Amino acid sequence: MDRIWKICGILVVLAGLLFGGLTGSPYAGSSYEPPVPPTSVPSVLPAGPDATPPLNRQLHRAPKDPLQKANDLLEAIQQHEGKALPGYIGGRVFQNRERRLPQGHYREYDVNPKVRGRSRDAERIVIEQDTGRAYYTGNHYRTFIPLNETP
Repeated sequence: MDRIWKICGILVVLAGLLFGGLTGSPYAGSSYEPPVPPTSVPSVLPAGPDATPPLNRQLHRAPKDPLQKANDLLEAIQQHEGKALPGYIGGRVFQNRERRLPQGHYREYDVNPKVRGRSRDAERIVIEQDTGRAYYTGNHYRTFIPLNETP
């Protein structure tokens, strides 16, 4: 008797799959995927000579050259007497363990501000404290680009 119930159960499942596939159900034969919410960018921009598109700072902000961004930050750090800017992480000792930079006493600074809930990225500025020589790394200390030839 158990064998008959198992066979009937299998037939019911197969019939359900077959019937669901023939009805044209959007979810037949696949797992349910919720609909994608519309993006925040309007599909049609306002027209006319005086019309201005909506302001969305993240979409309309031109990306800055990483070296220019690092040079701007270096100048700001120098104006703040070597202290990290508000919202940035920096000022810690960089030990130069891999010896990719000349021997010296270094401090490291994040190029980008810290965003709460996100990990820090790989961009850093490293400044030698005695000479003022500064270096940029975009790959977390694997390679360095000099920012200033002479302080």
